[in-house]
Amino acid sequence: MSRRIHRLTQIQVDKARPFEEVVDVPGLDHSLEQARKHPEIRMAVMHRRTRVPILLQGQTIRDGRIVQRKTRWLADGGSLWVKVMPSQTDPDGYSASYVFRYSLPEERISANGRTYQRQRFHGLGSCNTLRLDEAREKARECRKMLLDGIDPIVARQGKAASARVAEKKLKTFDVVMSEFLINKGEAWSKVHARNWRQSMRDHISPVIGDVPISAVDTELAIRALTDLHRDHPVTAARVMGRCADVYSYAVLHGYGAEPNPFRYKGHLEFRFPQRTEVTHLPALAFAKMSQFWNKLIRVEGVASLATQWTIANVSRTSETLQALASEIDWERQLWLVPWSHKKTRRHNDEDVFVVPLTGLAMDILARLGKKEPDERLFPIHGSQMLNTVKDINPDITVHGFRATFKTWSREATNTDSDVVRACMSHKGGASAVDLAYHRGPLYVEKKRRHLELWASYIRGVTETADNVVPMQRG
Repeated sequence: MSRRIHRLTQIQVDKARPFEEVVDVPGLDHSLEQARKHPEIRMAVMHRRTRVPILLQGQTIRDGRIVQRKTRWLADGGSLWVKVMPSQTDPDGYSASYVFRYSLPEERISANGRTYQRQRFHGLGSCNTLRLDEAREKARECRKMLLDGIDPIVARQGKAASARVAEKKLKTFDVVMSEFLINKGEAWSKVHARNWRQSMRDHISPVIGDVPISAVDTELAIRALTDLHRDHPVTAARVMGRCADVYSYAVLHGYGAEPNPFRYKGHLEFRFPQRTEVTHLPALAFAKMSQFWNKLIRVEGVASLATQWTIANVSRTSETLQALASEIDWERQLWLVPWSHKKTRRHNDEDVFVVPLTGLAMDILARLGKKEPDERLFPIHGSQMLNTVKDINPDITVHGFRATFKTWSREATNTDSDVVRACMSHKGGASAVDLAYHRGPLYVEKKRRHLELWASYIRGVTETADNVVPMQRG
């Protein structure tokens, strides 16, 4: 075979068509007649006796005869070829492209024991895009790579990978943050996701939102957090942790590189020292609970009932507002709170937090009347509960009653601290195994007995149980 290159001309390339071979199938006069009348028929001309399709893949009709269309290879020399393939759907359609065909030096052994060199086909581009002289130049570059021991296909894949890495590193902080939030999906509640996103947009996006995340360094991190830490140190600590999470996500997906500029321990802690002062929500002294309760039960409306329910079950406001009628187990007197409604959410949708309902809680349910399973028990807004409390005592909050319950449990009863934490849905130092036992029937009854004591105390009923410590009143 001649080694001469540049055998083809541009006109030959433009006029190249797939190879066509006449298929000689005797006894198909009827099928051919149908094909003459309906040239668009494909895979539908049937043998009149066997009913087997005559027009197979790549076949068509030419002048009343069946022809098989096959791929044509045209050699230009220097391992450059023009590949002309027939269309799989259009009987006259085709596609033409330039291909660099070459062999790698390593030898392989076939199934019959013969040795052969591995053949490679490196696509250079469509004939509609590249002219012949441009394809020849690309083929020359490929031959130079082979002289240097470089596989052209591997080299192209390496460039593509480098381009993808470079593109990833150009993603801005805001874009990566959006990906991070999408990745969280339903693991977060809508309220938490909204607050998370809002804090980042308010305090971080104006400073580094448009900066490629790969360019975010310690200097930019400090610039973004300085004013916020000065004015709102608690919010700054939260935002710092959120930025660290976003950057860790970026490192995982190749958008950035370690170290994390937002890491606190051993890094930003020297610039932003943690402030230990904690401002607790105002709470009512437990000695005044019965007085407050007597005023609360005189207030009419769903907001008052929701507040009573929250106090009696030591629940959070969000749990009360999201409670559905289907969560109540009337037979066992239990409130099965989905973990998606809890502050500490779990990924297992079948898992629930069990709240034993006291007689007081059951009375509140009875006053609500009959509800549909998917209907909210308390169809109100959280501000209505807060307003109800403020009307009675303007110095306290709804959430503060949880602190009141904890203080009463510690100072006025002998109940085990683990039971108290379980009533409040506080994990504390409990392990996963301990939390599993907290859902057991015996532990649920322990919580029920303590909540019954709490219900009696807030109503001012005198208890004589062994675990109640008599209070000295002056």
